[in-house]
Amino acid sequence: MRKSIYGITSDIDIMSSKLRGTLYIGVASNLIQRTSQHKEVFVDGFCEKHGLKVLVWYEIHEDMT
Repeated sequence: MRKSIYGITSDIDIMSSKLRGTLYIGVASNLIQRTSQHKEVFVDGFCEKHGLKVLVWYEIHEDMT
């Protein structure tokens, strides 16, 4: 987990199932861990149902607000 002067940083990520497929937009405090969870299907839900395993974009912010 990264920290900034404001506290814990947040990562905005977009995952995809395939080229021109379903998109998922998420927020996490640990992008590497969260991406791994999506790829290995550790978390049941939308991403598992739609096969979202490709990270197509991310952005890091200084805080979670």
